[in-house]
Amino acid sequence: MDALTSFFNMGGYAGFIWPAYAIAAAVLAGLLVISRRSLRDAERRLDKLTPPEDGQ
Repeated sequence: MDALTSFFNMGGYAGFIWPAYAIAAAVLAGLLVISRRSLRDAERRLDKLTPPEDGQ
């Protein structure tokens, strides 16, 4: 159990390391959301520009 506590303490630097991990995770999640939204918008614009296929 001491090894786990020592790991989470990060040698006394836990106050700096864990918030950095949290910020990095939040930034990556934000980039994922923005990228997916941008892709959806681009697909919608492409659908408007593409003529319908025959038979529709």
